[in-house]
Amino acid sequence: MPLEAEYTWRQTADSLIVEIPLKGASAKAVDILATELLIKVSFERFLLHLDLLGPIDDTSCVAKIKQDTLNLRLRKRDPG
Repeated sequence: MPLEAEYTWRQTADSLIVEIPLKGASAKAVDILATELLIKVSFERFLLHLDLLGPIDDTSCVAKIKQDTLNLRLRKRDPG
């Protein structure tokens, strides 16, 4: 059974930002699924599953890895 991944999040008027420490996992080991109301990230033995309160534009999500941390920027469908 996978372990729950740690994460932090914050939001702006138009975006949701989620940061996930990758604990040494390579970029190739990271699997990301983003839908309108769900974010799922898995890597090595970790899994993060987030049900979102409001819809995002799943076609404009941006994922970057910097300093062993996955940064997801998710644009809100309805800013505010």
